[in-house]
Amino acid sequence: MMFSNKIKKKLLYTALITVLVLILSYQFSFKKTFVLYDEYKLMLSEKSRSRNLPQKILKLQNELDNIAGTIESSGDAELNKRNRIISRVSNYCDSHSLIISELTPSIVREENTFTIETNIVKTEGSFVNLLKLLNNIEQEKSLGKVISVRFATYLNRKTRKKNLFSEMYIQNITNKNR
Repeated sequence: MMFSNKIKKKLLYTALITVLVLILSYQFSFKKTFVLYDEYKLMLSEKSRSRNLPQKILKLQNELDNIAGTIESSGDAELNKRNRIISRVSNYCDSHSLIISELTPSIVREENTFTIETNIVKTEGSFVNLLKLLNNIEQEKSLGKVISVRFATYLNRKTRKKNLFSEMYIQNITNKNR
């Protein structure tokens, strides 16, 4: 059974109108819905990232404080830094049964517009007290940045006991231009 030309034309027009209606529907309603859905997903992801924002801000502020604590602007600050480090370490050692075994002279290195001063402090005592001293120095922002710590034991031949010592490297950066 063959379709007549009239029916073929009606079917063709119906198919064309259906395609045209689908295209117009997509352009005027579905497209906006898809765009809004993508924006909604983006906002949800930004919302989940913004929940951790206060902690990230605090962490970055602490990092900035640490950096600002290691960079000084005056030339006399080098001597003051060394004196503050020695004073802080000796006060702590006196009150916590630690021994300062060695205070080496500052190692000063010039780089472009910065002076990098490294102080090495060697102390002896119990592991817990040495860790507390290290924590105390790290938390004090004005003393400088603890860049390295080495713990080691050695045999004391008089007492025939092993003693623990730590070697802390505390670094300060001074800007010469300020």
